[in-house]
Amino acid sequence: MKKKKNTFLIIWTTTPWTLPGNTGVMANPDVDYQELELSSGERWILAKPLVGKIMGQLELGFNVKEEFKGKKMEGWEYENPLSKNLNLKIKNGYKVILSSRYVTTEDGTGLVHCAPGHGKEDYEVGKEYGIDMPSPVDINGNLTKEAGKYGGKKARVVDKEIIEDLEKDGKLVWKMEYEHDYPLCWRCKSSLLMVSQPQWFLKISEIHKKIMEENEETNWTPNWMKLRMQAWLGGVSDWPVSRKRYWGTPLPIWICSKCEKRKVIGSIEELKKLSGKKKIGVHKPEIDEIKIKCSCGGEMKRVPEVLDVWFDSGVSSWAALNKDEKKKFWPADLNIEGKDQIRGWWNSQLILYTIKFDKKPFELISVHGMVLDLGKKKMSKSLGNFVSPSDIINKYGRDYLRLYLTKTSKGEDFAFDEEEVRGLGNFFRVLLNLNNFANQISVGKKKIEVEDKWILSRLANTIKEVKKGYDEARFYDSVSAIEKFVVNDFSKTYIPIVRDRSEETGELKKEIRNEILKMLAPICPFITERLWQELKALKEVKEESIHLSLLEERKGEDKELEKEFALVLKVIELGLSERDKQKIGLKWPLAKASVCLEENLKKELQEIIARQLNVKKVEVKKAKEISVVLDLKQTEELETEGFAREIARNIQAGRKNAGLVKNDVIEIQIFSSLNERLKKQEEFLQERVGAKKVFFGTSGKNFDKILNFKVKEIDFEVKFNKLN
Repeated sequence: MKKKKNTFLIIWTTTPWTLPGNTGVMANPDVDYQELELSSGERWILAKPLVGKIMGQLELGFNVKEEFKGKKMEGWEYENPLSKNLNLKIKNGYKVILSSRYVTTEDGTGLVHCAPGHGKEDYEVGKEYGIDMPSPVDINGNLTKEAGKYGGKKARVVDKEIIEDLEKDGKLVWKMEYEHDYPLCWRCKSSLLMVSQPQWFLKISEIHKKIMEENEETNWTPNWMKLRMQAWLGGVSDWPVSRKRYWGTPLPIWICSKCEKRKVIGSIEELKKLSGKKKIGVHKPEIDEIKIKCSCGGEMKRVPEVLDVWFDSGVSSWAALNKDEKKKFWPADLNIEGKDQIRGWWNSQLILYTIKFDKKPFELISVHGMVLDLGKKKMSKSLGNFVSPSDIINKYGRDYLRLYLTKTSKGEDFAFDEEEVRGLGNFFRVLLNLNNFANQISVGKKKIEVEDKWILSRLANTIKEVKKGYDEARFYDSVSAIEKFVVNDFSKTYIPIVRDRSEETGELKKEIRNEILKMLAPICPFITERLWQELKALKEVKEESIHLSLLEERKGEDKELEKEFALVLKVIELGLSERDKQKIGLKWPLAKASVCLEENLKKELQEIIARQLNVKKVEVKKAKEISVVLDLKQTEELETEGFAREIARNIQAGRKNAGLVKNDVIEIQIFSSLNERLKKQEEFLQERVGAKKVFFGTSGKNFDKILNFKVKEIDFEVKFNKLN
């Protein structure tokens, strides 16, 4: 310290090469600091919360001479321990400055070395205090002549020499291996150097309030990304738009070498007029050869810098449009990009468009996360954890990948899981089965029952949800709504309920299938188009392509019916669970189900429950909690019907194995000890298995298809033939 003999500020640094550029020591104004006296007579100053840890490591005895808040040290002057080795002339520096933001007591000493020319945080605090900002490192990473004895040496390499000099001069307290984050070149992985350079800036403070307001008016998907953008914009400072590189858009600024007058050129035509050149190369080095006469008689020459690439990306979308095109296409309806573009593309677009047109350049922004590996690490070919999209497409198809990414990416990063991609096969199988099922149905006279009204209401609601998801770029919401409808509502619920009404619901099933394809088309364009072309060949659809068809909102929404049906499905779920507990298969009919509910149930809804639980009667009782009690008592009549259902199931499996289709008619012959009882189920068996005739016992006919099976220890032999 300059005014306190034999007193030292104990600072720490992880970058010794920046010490030649040191002009300040940062202290936290709100932290308690102590001045310690050592047995050697030296006095050390460091943060109180770290005294025990540091002095314990050094195994040094001490006495506390004084304690004070960090703000007391503001302006205290010190000598740079490397001063004798440097050629720097510092006019305003080597003093204590305050920062509650960048000084903590988690590590170090509570006093932080500040080199404003070698880092954004140091620069901010240094600028606030107006201290000098030397940056004695050239563009090649070598220290300059201002660094004295260290001049001409590589920045990171010189660390060892600086540490040795500090130790030789008695200015080094402790050295240790310390692992911490540090920026690396993404290509060669070498350490990057933070070096301040003079640049050209856009004065963002002039439009800061406006860009914050415009972001508030922008729709973001997901919603919380708006807050993240707002937080970013809140901390945006002036934007350095120039870069000291060769390739890039040349900065269009010419400066007079005589009077230093500056001129910004707005177009190639303007540059031709001012320079007198008819042909101009707009890139380096050609453009650097173009000179302009200054009004003072001097010559104006272009500055050597190029524009930041984010400047190019920020203006390219609208700058490439003529006046009529811009009126038609701009502002953009939708931007889709990764979340890293908050500080990139969206930031540059918003700033530049606001400067030029005083408003935002987009209406809606959809944000996706980054695709990581299963360990939540960034994918990289060099790390060997990279999954090629083409490999996934070759294995599963484009629609698999599109559906997976659409339903999984919700704004945050996510781990790519091939097992989840493979699992989408279940959805596609359901889709194809429903399509095949709809194609095979014979269309009979249309009759609308309560279950049909329910599925039409669910369809209307689903289309509304899907369109809303698409319109707001919440594609994952659209996928969720489609999957729920296809798998749960249509396949698992509606199809089983109307199994016995196949023909009279045939037209409705085809209609619903077509709407499903339309909803899914934007996400899975290939499989939906293939199925659509098959339907077109059958003359069931008119449009040349599914992508030329319209997904329109429908009438028929009935929220009250959906609420009632949800209750019905809950009752069915409880009843099926009760069957499982009692180990009674669904093929075996029961006499009654007693259902306890708060609400009344319409008769037609009770009938659905009865069919799905395979009970002869549903009895509804008033109660606060939902429950289902099954009458498990079996009669001969109920048991016989159960046997008939099991026989029908086995015959249906036999028909399928024999390659028969739904419309193929058969005749069957049954041998069992229950034949006399089963005769009462003849009509049921005929209808269920598509049989014109059922023979109980010997018929005198020859049958080439034979089935042998047991049901409840009863042996059955069933023979059948397809009738020509």
